[in-house]
Amino acid sequence: GAPRPVPPIVADDLGRVVIVDRPGAVQTQLLIGRVGADRHDRIWPAQVLGTYCLGGTLTSRLDRVLREEKGYTYGVRAFGQVLRSAPPAPSGGSAGAAMLAISGSVATEVTGPALEDLWKVLRTLKEEGLTDEERDVAVQNLVGVAPLKYETAASVAGTLADQVEQHLPDDFQAQLYARLAETGTVEATAAVVSAFPADRLVTVLVGDASAIEEPVRALGIGEVRVISG
Repeated sequence: GAPRPVPPIVADDLGRVVIVDRPGAVQTQLLIGRVGADRHDRIWPAQVLGTYCLGGTLTSRLDRVLREEKGYTYGVRAFGQVLRSAPPAPSGGSAGAAMLAISGSVATEVTGPALEDLWKVLRTLKEEGLTDEERDVAVQNLVGVAPLKYETAASVAGTLADQVEQHLPDDFQAQLYARLAETGTVEATAAVVSAFPADRLVTVLVGDASAIEEPVRALGIGEVRVISG
């Protein structure tokens, strides 16, 4: 029979925090994000570029503050992961969705300060924007190393299979790299700020609730719910 219709993936616009209690945990695992545009959306290339500047490498903004300056973590990453992709709707809009997320881990005792600084990074990004240097380095890293990703037949086949599965055109990767190279600093800033709005993120923390709940509540980044067991 015909495939059953897939319910839409929706994202509300309320910042909230879910703490999954792990009593005695010495670290807190972080996953912060929301649902956003997938690869069919015109904003995807700018979103990829801006997200890379935010947390795609060891020299990105998040790592520079949380790892280098504060020593809170060995690394924090920002990324977009496709959840479901579908052919564009007749109206021209995208029916798919991606998870736009920031992930990493910090010591239990610095969970509150680390989250506070992470939110400062997001707010500063909105207020001041990316720099041209950040944009240029990201383009060089994303586009300059592209040929190395397709050195083997297996990698090429895997990419093509992914494009078929996700209903993307055969030249999607070539188009993506061209758009990345064309995307300016202002456009990349707008995309990443839209992807990670500081007041509308869902924050999942896996750690010792008795140690982290109070400092996290004090941050005011959303209603806090604790899940035990």
